[in-house]
Amino acid sequence: MALAWLVAFATLRPSAHLTAGRSSLARLTLAGATQVDSATVSWGRHQTALAVGATGALTPRTPIPAGARVDVRVTVSTPPWLAWAPGQSQVMSRQLRTPRAPALVFHHEALTLGTPVLAAFTRAGQVRGLGPRPVLVAADRDTRGEAVEEARGTVDVETRGASWEAWSSPTALTWTGVSPASTVLTLQRDLAQLGYLPLRWEQLAHGVGRFVWRYPLPASLTSLWTTGTSNVLTTGAVWQFERETGLPVQTPTNAVFWDDLAAKLAANDQNTEGYTYVQVSQGSPERLRLWFNGRLMVNSLANTAKPPGVTHVGTFPVFLRYTSQSMRGTDPSTGRAYYYPNVPWVNYFKRNDAVHGFARQHYGFPQSAGCVELPVATAKTVYGYMHYGTLVTVLPIPTTT
Repeated sequence: MALAWLVAFATLRPSAHLTAGRSSLARLTLAGATQVDSATVSWGRHQTALAVGATGALTPRTPIPAGARVDVRVTVSTPPWLAWAPGQSQVMSRQLRTPRAPALVFHHEALTLGTPVLAAFTRAGQVRGLGPRPVLVAADRDTRGEAVEEARGTVDVETRGASWEAWSSPTALTWTGVSPASTVLTLQRDLAQLGYLPLRWEQLAHGVGRFVWRYPLPASLTSLWTTGTSNVLTTGAVWQFERETGLPVQTPTNAVFWDDLAAKLAANDQNTEGYTYVQVSQGSPERLRLWFNGRLMVNSLANTAKPPGVTHVGTFPVFLRYTSQSMRGTDPSTGRAYYYPNVPWVNYFKRNDAVHGFARQHYGFPQSAGCVELPVATAKTVYGYMHYGTLVTVLPIPTTT
């Protein structure tokens, strides 16, 4: 009899485990005969109950803030029908941070009437304001809004990282539509005539022409060009033009932009910075090559990310530059925090990835947390050639057979 009682108690003894969730705020794993007495989440002076799903998912019953530190508290106990067993009660708590809401990034050069607004977001989540209902978005991917039919307009965009979070404060997405006459082809032609593209426009007849490469460049760049449709070469040229003319970099082309472009054309005010292209290879050894006006000016050993960190592969325009900057973060290979003061000659091209100088004993193999590192003297030379809008191509890691 005593043995049977012990077996029954061991089987029915209440047990629970609280962990962070993926699609939910947290997850509760129950074993034995266990009932949930209470489940709450609190932040600051606020608190709300948590719904317990069939699979143990814990979801707030009312919206909670994005990117906030919260305390999850769950109490479980022996159910009443197990009153013959010794009473068991367990209180569990866990501190979590809710997902951060995606931030809006403008992502188009020319917004022609009748075409949709394109926007990108810094991380995955939900967005409302681009259409009649909320939509799911992924980081680094274009999200299409409604087609623009008016010359000017503004929509308020709100985001959240999860469906059970509160919506963010509205961000105004203001656009200026341009007539079909001001198409991407027109934009490319005008930028080429002013020397912001590595192509020139040859007029063959009235209203008819073609683009011709000014000088030889690697296929990693030339293969990205498309006439009459948006591409990264056009984006880089727009950002360089915006910086030279005092407009905010990375803003959509609007009436002010087109007026400035027309004035530059009328005065034949040519680009004075030249055209720079940077290519980073992740082979062995790793190298950075820089072309200026078609001539290879720098061919240097370089370092990219040490696994499990990554340097983003693709072609991206430089959007932020510093002659010196302090950098801090977490080393993906060790999980330890790092802080480096006065990192020199910094050119950001994708999120936190940048080309910059960094003193090391050797170069040519993965060592960084994600950036492209160069010897300091070389980085100074590279910085002098680069500018806002300079395209940086990071080639994929070669596969071995």
